[in-house]
Amino acid sequence: MGRPLKPIDPEKVRLLAMVQCTLEEIAAALHCSEATLIRRFASVIKEGRAEGRTSIRRKQMELAMRGNVAMLIWVGKTVLGQREMVDVREHSTVSFSPDEENRVLEAAAQEWAARQRADSGGEG
Repeated sequence: MGRPLKPIDPEKVRLLAMVQCTLEEIAAALHCSEATLIRRFASVIKEGRAEGRTSIRRKQMELAMRGNVAMLIWVGKTVLGQREMVDVREHSTVSFSPDEENRVLEAAAQEWAARQRADSGGEG
């Protein structure tokens, strides 16, 4: 027979996990070991962290839907996979001969295609 279990409130574990505390931080706050947390509260921690991420995502969407421009851009990039496309010719202060411009544009097109392949997992 082992020693008695240290009393730890599962609700405190869930709340700390919900605000995305690490195992080390939760263990320090509750005066127990990380092993104890994993052994006794793995599912509570997993659920708390998921609930916290959901709350953050909900708030981000609320801000975006209220017209917060920064959040609209962030949600567009992370949730919708949108990107900013920059036209190199508009921002360039360097003059190229037509042949040089074609080489630069071809290199940029090849780099763009390589990035697209990498982003899609090598398909295409």
